Amino acid sequence: MDSIEKKQPIDIPDKPDYLISQRYLIGLLGFLAFALTYVQRFCLSMAITEMAHTEHKVSNKSLQCPVPVLIRNQTVNKHYEFDWDERTQGLILSSFFWGYVLNHIPGALIAERYGGKYVLGFGLLVSTLATLATPLAARSFGAVGILCARFIVGLGQGPAYPSMNVILAQWVPKTERGRMGALVFAGE
Repeated sequence: MDSIEKKQPIDIPDKPDYLISQRYLIGLLGFLAFALTYVQRFCLSMAITEMAHTEHKVSNKSLQCPVPVLIRNQTVNKHYEFDWDERTQGLILSSFFWGYVLNHIPGALIAERYGGKYVLGFGLLVSTLATLATPLAARSFGAVGILCARFIVGLGQGPAYPSMNVILAQWVPKTERGRMGALVFAGE
């Protein structure tokens, strides 16, 4: 019994010396992560209008302006880089959601097993790299290239919600989860 030394209590500070609570820092980073996913998800929806020509067919003549529109000092004939019809554009825009839906449940299971921060971080890295590669894929491989790039963006973002829920469940007390969830998911 003499060989066992008495253990001294460890001095633990009452309050860490952080400028902001780590829970709220996680909430802020979650907000920024979801803002990034939102921008990546819908940037092509706006850009495709300038990338490919879309014919607007009006079947009802009463909807058209009866007076011809005169445009001065403006270029009317735009050069569109891609010749995609509306069906092809629809496939390109929907390809994100194919990957997004496929990866929700596997992403949740992986996040519960290995931790939400790794799954969320890896998913954001994949979706960001695929978003940056989208113009190159479109110019090199056409519609198939951009379709594949958008599918990969969807695969990367699929686990975002389940991963963030795992992170919030581990870091935020039950009494604060409503506020923190509102902060984080407001980025979307």
